[in-house]
Amino acid sequence: MPTTTSLYLQDATLTAITERGDNRSEIVNRDLQRLYDLYRRALGEIQLTEAEALLICDALNGTIHASSVPARMVLYAQVDDAIRIYGLDRKWIVDGNALLEKIHDMSEVQALAIIDAVERFWTPARIEEASEQMRRVFGPAIKS
Repeated sequence: MPTTTSLYLQDATLTAITERGDNRSEIVNRDLQRLYDLYRRALGEIQLTEAEALLICDALNGTIHASSVPARMVLYAQVDDAIRIYGLDRKWIVDGNALLEKIHDMSEVQALAIIDAVERFWTPARIEEASEQMRRVFGPAIKS
């Protein structure tokens, strides 16, 4: 059953919605469903170990992704810094260079899907064991 909620939209977002028609609710629901489906599919194209996913979550903890900067660039830079400066590859027992190569080879949509998964991982409303939380948000990207 549909739920009524209020949203604050940036001017550019409202303009983009208005360009797609008059029924804002229908447009927002449709477009968000498409976006979330796209993220799910993109995660299914990525091969990460559980430790690699946890390293990425650790590296991006507390960062806010601004859409003005390409997601793949942000993801690569944050993970690279976390490995070089903080030794997260040693903490999570991950081949840091291999992970950076995976990130380098990702598409922009795949990088956005990873960032979305990390944001969901750190959502405080869900308190779960880290491994369970990571598997829930990264889903098809995790390969055993």
